[in-house]
Amino acid sequence: MPKNKSCVHLPVSIILSALLGIVITAAVSALLSAFIYFVLKDTAFIRPFSAVSVGIGCYTAAYINGHYKRHRGLLRGMLCGIIMYCILSAFSAVFGTFSFSIKKLLLFTVCGMTGGVYGVNSKSPDYKY
Repeated sequence: MPKNKSCVHLPVSIILSALLGIVITAAVSALLSAFIYFVLKDTAFIRPFSAVSVGIGCYTAAYINGHYKRHRGLLRGMLCGIIMYCILSAFSAVFGTFSFSIKKLLLFTVCGMTGGVYGVNSKSPDYKY
């Protein structure tokens, strides 16, 4: 019997966690946009805060995937980050603002790998102390 007892296969689990990461990215982006609008009242901070929201979304998506799969967190996090980059690049291509950036891809993959490793190494909630 394989170590991974989940019935969801690798591509499906990574795509589902990447879609969840995009939802989390949108929510964090909305919160940070409200913070910029109401508190800072300056648009100079839009790019750094958007990078933070993307990083949080990638990290969370890979953390969730790594936490439930419990192995290969680095690889799964990297794949999750790359898939999120591809999906968000496709959205930006539809709206006419697409430009390939190695910095964005690096941000997605590093945050994804960090979340995947941390998710694999975190304790399950069903442990009793």
